[in-house]
Amino acid sequence: MGRAIAEKFAAEGADVGMCARSGETLQAAADSVRAHGVRVVATPADVADAEQIKSAIDRTVSELGRLDALVVNAGGPPRGVFAELDEDKWEAAHFAEDDIRAKVKAAKKQYENALREKFFGF
Repeated sequence: MGRAIAEKFAAEGADVGMCARSGETLQAAADSVRAHGVRVVATPADVADAEQIKSAIDRTVSELGRLDALVVNAGGPPRGVFAELDEDKWEAAHFAEDDIRAKVKAAKKQYENALREKFFGF
């Protein structure tokens, strides 16, 4: 879903910063997004790690000039057939402390950037 979101932003002419744990997957997605004729900053990062979040956002701002929107699309249930999905695993995936904490840290970092630049792109 993250790649589809990035593709939609790019199709509308937005430059895109994106991250993923897998460098190979990230590069394939970044190449696809670049095909829309926009700039793409692709940073390997694990959003469960606050320092990696900070580095990815800082790199994106440095290379693109600013960050106008932040989409946090991380976490989720394990892959599988919906009818066979274990409810406890679903809850653990969506409400894990690390998952929630990562999303809050990413939003906080973007807010700090916006304050520093006195620009709010919400």
